[in-house]
Amino acid sequence: MRDRAHLVGANFAGADLQGADFSHVNSIGADLRGANLRGADLSGANLIGANLHGARLSGADLSQAKLDRANFSEADLRYANLSEASALRAIFCGADLTEARFYRAILCGADLSRARLVAADLYGADLSDAQLYAIDLRWANLTKTNLARSNLRDGKLYRAKQHKTHFAETIAPDGTMRSS
Repeated sequence: MRDRAHLVGANFAGADLQGADFSHVNSIGADLRGANLRGADLSGANLIGANLHGARLSGADLSQAKLDRANFSEADLRYANLSEASALRAIFCGADLTEARFYRAILCGADLSRARLVAADLYGADLSDAQLYAIDLRWANLTKTNLARSNLRDGKLYRAKQHKTHFAETIAPDGTMRSS
């Protein structure tokens, strides 16, 4: 078993951590606002309740990370890998997640309002009870994605792949209730 660094509550606000290896680190409640984490390895990290508002995480690896209740508002997560991550009630308002990968990620109750997920891969992700108001999912892969009880009002789904996508009591972009 790999040893885990303990950086609970650490303050890295505005720090340049580009390409850093924070895999499996325990950073519950860390302050990473505005930090440069481009290409960083955060796989398996515990970032529950961390503040990453405005952080730059393009190309970062957050696979299998614990991101519950973390704040990613206005963050740059383009091309990031969040496969099999747990992001229960996490906040991604206004974040850029273009071409991000969310394979089997758990985002129940997350807030992705006004987030940009153009061409993102959400295959098998669980976004039940999520706030997806005005989300941009153009060309996204929503195959086997669970969108039950989510709010997609004013969202963009142009050319999104919706094969076996689960809609149950979901508010569609036009404001109507949708089920499948």
